[in-house]
Formats: sequence, structure tokens, C-alpha cells
Amino acid sequence: AGTLQQVALSQWTLSTGTAGGGSESSAFASLAAGKKYSFTILIYGKTSTAVSSFRTYPELRVTDSSATLSYEFSYSFGPSADSTEEFNRVSFVIAGSISVTSASTFSVLIKDVRGTTTSNAVTFNGKAYIQEVGSIN
Repeated sequence: AGTLQQVALSQWTLSTGTAGGGSESSAFASLAAGKKYSFTILIYGKTSTAVSSFRTYPELRVTDSSATLSYEFSYSFGPSADSTEEFNRVSFVIAGSISVTSASTFSVLIKDVRGTTTSNAVTFNGKAYIQEVGSIN
């Protein structure tokens, strides 16, 4: 098996008034042609404490259209804080496997089901852990 890639995702913001609209992260990871990987991607966002609920989901994308991609995600939303402010935290854990045919990268598209982030944007950060594996069963 290959080296574990630990990749910080560049910060991005979701702000849309369109139901089903979304915002996509920058490309991340380095997936080599003909290789297989397992991965866990952690995404965490901040939004206003005024937001009482948020209908959302992530779409994991890969630049190799011939890749075999399988993943699931978990989602949480709730009150949180850090040393400087209180906020509502939006969190995803995306885990799965991929077999790529050509060199490629990932990105994550976060959807706003109801289009409510115009007035209360969500700022996302994340980290990906990607491990090359010998086989996927």
C-alpha cells in the first residue's frame, strides 16, 4: 500500500438563494492512474446561530469520469463554539473507496436543498485522508 495523503481543503463558502444550489470546493488529492484508494474526508462549516435547521448534502466528485467510486456520508448540524465566537456547526464525514483509470483529483459539492444560505452563508473547511490500497472487495 502507498503513503497516506493528508490534504487540507481550501476554505470555500456556500451562499445561494436557489433551492438545490451549491458550492464546490477546489480540487484536492492526487490520485494516480490505475490505482485504488480508500478515503475519509472531514468537512466542517460555520453558520449563524440564527439558523435553526439546514437541509444539505455533499456530492463527492472526481475528474476521472471512468472511475469506480463508492461512498457514504454522515451529517450533523448543531450549536458549537470556538475561543472567539458561538456558531452553528455543519459537519460531514465522507468515507469510501475509488478505483481510478486516469490521474485525477477530488472535489466536494455541498448542496443547499432549500436555497436558504443567501442571508446566512456557510463557510467550509476540511481535511482528507487518502490511502492507496492493493484491492477493493
